Amino acid sequence: MSGDNDDNKRKRPQRRKQTAGEREAIRLKALREEFGGSAVDPDEPNLSPGFPYRAIAYAFKDAQQIHAKPTKRFNPKTLVARVAATCALTNKQEEELKRWLRWLNDRRYVTRDGYQSPVLQWLLSKPTMNSGWPGDADGVWSAQVDHEHERRQAARRGNADGERKAETTAAALPPHPANGSMQSHDIGFEGTHNHRTEAEAATELMRRSYPLDQPSSSRDAKSEPADALRRPTLPYGAFQKGETLANNFFGALRDANDAELVAKATKLSQDADATRMAMERSFEVARCIELIFNQIGLPLPEAKS
Repeated sequence: MSGDNDDNKRKRPQRRKQTAGEREAIRLKALREEFGGSAVDPDEPNLSPGFPYRAIAYAFKDAQQIHAKPTKRFNPKTLVARVAATCALTNKQEEELKRWLRWLNDRRYVTRDGYQSPVLQWLLSKPTMNSGWPGDADGVWSAQVDHEHERRQAARRGNADGERKAETTAAALPPHPANGSMQSHDIGFEGTHNHRTEAEAATELMRRSYPLDQPSSSRDAKSEPADALRRPTLPYGAFQKGETLANNFFGALRDANDAELVAKATKLSQDADATRMAMERSFEVARCIELIFNQIGLPLPEAKS
């Protein structure tokens, strides 16, 4: 009997324990969301104005592909070396990019959905290939982050007043910085821009980031609300007898609207043991839970030592 238990333990996917930096980043993010204020992380390192678009896009896509594996983190120094070998960077720019990637490495939720960074808001706007980061001295890109965050929060609450507040905020935003003709590039993000909003671009970004996502042909991106949760395919073995919270979560994933899915995910997240038990079933189940939790901003349980 003990031999069977040992075999089961060996079959369970090993969950990487969050670093102290990751836990602190999630804690501070939760505080910002609970007590209002800006959604922009004040700890995000600055990139100097003129920093090449190609280099930021290359670095972000490389980091994004590595972070798509739940157990993987990237080495900022190695990643910068790869970028510098393709995109000419000064020594100062290499150091700036390395600091920014260290920050990003602890914030997997930013890698998954770039709307939360002013730099990535600019990147999602599809600047021209040879353009450079304009900086955010006037707060335009930070305002875009806050507007998008407020709109998503209002949609999750189903709060009409919140929607009106978001619309008022949008009307008060400075004009969107002109980047010349918006073009599609091979570096950073795929697909044609077609004058999409940053939110729609972020949704498209998440769709392309996860192999578990439903094929894009099965969903019309133009008809989806930009704040809709990206739903992975229901994994095999999702429902297990006796695991009520997990079963409710997967039932909502399959059948319910976003508000109900958020409610069931929140209930599941409040029971770390139930969440951990579900995630230990298989890599696919763990990946599914992680994808939804990260979109909502819910914490994942730490692996038991």
